[in-house]
Amino acid sequence: MVVLGSKKSEYMSGTKQRIITGLIFAAIVIGGMLAHQWSFIGVFGLISALCLWEFLGMTLENNSSSIDALRKVLGVLLGVGVFVSTSFSDISFSFYIIFFASFLFLLFELFTASKQPFANVAYIIFGALYLGVPFGLLVHFSGELFSPFIVLGVLLIVWASDVAAYFVGKNLGKHKLFPRISPKKTWEGVFGGVGGALLVSALIWGLYQQLGWATNLTLSNWLVLGIITSVMGILGDLVESMLKRSVQIKDSGNLLPGHGGFLDRFDAFVFVIPFAALYLFFVA
Repeated sequence: MVVLGSKKSEYMSGTKQRIITGLIFAAIVIGGMLAHQWSFIGVFGLISALCLWEFLGMTLENNSSSIDALRKVLGVLLGVGVFVSTSFSDISFSFYIIFFASFLFLLFELFTASKQPFANVAYIIFGALYLGVPFGLLVHFSGELFSPFIVLGVLLIVWASDVAAYFVGKNLGKHKLFPRISPKKTWEGVFGGVGGALLVSALIWGLYQQLGWATNLTLSNWLVLGIITSVMGILGDLVESMLKRSVQIKDSGNLLPGHGGFLDRFDAFVFVIPFAALYLFFVA
């Protein structure tokens, strides 16, 4: 009984910490998104930099030398540069930057005496593609006239799906989804996440209609975005779990109590962005 009580108390404490951190973090991110276009870019520029820092910290060669630190900083700068170029210009320019940078990083590794030079370059280039480009695409979600409301809606759907999947899976989960990668995820959690995403999608459409925000998107558009967001978000979470298992760590960082690192918090959102952008640009 004592053991069960201790586990329940630990669960409640962890859940409380997760909720408090999530609410504070959400308030900061949403406030920055809505304040101005520049603060929107600043918020996601900072998030992309922190996610890149964690990703490269997990993957790059690290012998605690100055060369290793410099490699990591240069990798983050490339990713942030790609974020900026994607935000302010056509995405093709970002690929030119990545293409040219890959050769510069090969030259850099030529003088580092690294034991895994090509792996280092591959991780840096992939980091720019995986994190810099998607976050940069957010500025273009509403077309040529900047508006943060579609991005806000998608972000809220991601969070709603994550919360619904977490609580449904925690309390009702029995059938494992992908035990090889993420033993705690269940099919019940998946269905809970999809249901939560669809519910919040409909609520967002109704609220936006009243406020006059993003009125060009119909209810069916938002529901499709809800399905895309929940499904791709769950897959994105699995991809990051695969990454963490491959480098044998539990969390990408520890900056967000109860949530781990920034990449832990935005792994689903990052994976959602390209598919949501594809739907918004070419269908909706």
